[in-house]
Amino acid sequence: GAKMTPIGAWWRPLYYGDERSRDAAIRDEVLLVRQGVGMLDVSTLGKIELRGPDAGLFLDRFCSMSYSKQPLGKVRYCLTLNDMGTVIDDGVAFRMAADRYYVTATTGAVDRIYADMCWRNVQWRLDVDIHNMTAGFAALNLTGPLARRVLEALGGIDVSREAFPFLEGRTGTLAGCPVRMMRIGYTGELSFELHTPQSYGEALWNALMQAGRPHGLQPYGLEASRILRLE
Repeated sequence: GAKMTPIGAWWRPLYYGDERSRDAAIRDEVLLVRQGVGMLDVSTLGKIELRGPDAGLFLDRFCSMSYSKQPLGKVRYCLTLNDMGTVIDDGVAFRMAADRYYVTATTGAVDRIYADMCWRNVQWRLDVDIHNMTAGFAALNLTGPLARRVLEALGGIDVSREAFPFLEGRTGTLAGCPVRMMRIGYTGELSFELHTPQSYGEALWNALMQAGRPHGLQPYGLEASRILRLE
């Protein structure tokens, strides 16, 4: 039931439901996230993995904050700047190991960010490998006051407040799907971003929808996401 819209090189769901009730459908999706739980397909996000002993140093130079001292398992926001200090993109960096970072970029900017990273790596000659994994991973944002209950129904990863604080990441398995999970979100509500190899994407989506049915889980689209961010 998704109404699709072109975003860069991708088609994405703008909203779900009858085209005649567009405004009502979008309003309902916003309230769904504010009051219950919703899920957004964010597979088009850029996904870049940095590996090597200089991976943290590379991010220190490339983005606006410090990453070489970022604790393992922590997630940190990234603001990417050009040579004039202007912000050209934003994302997050999940430090998975001492020499390994999983970095996201926006849908429309990932090609530029990846190219810039490779160019800088040629100039700086740091000991780091840069891998564009955008097409290799599907990603879902599960968000809303009831998001934790949906994940608890699946088991596999402890998502309690104490075990999984804000701006931390975990790896594990959900419903038989290997996942990289980050507790982040741009909706202002409790959010978990789940990344899984693309061949598992549909299975993870279906498992979450089934586990979330008792809690009223429904998908929401890009327009609701924009409104949630603005709010």
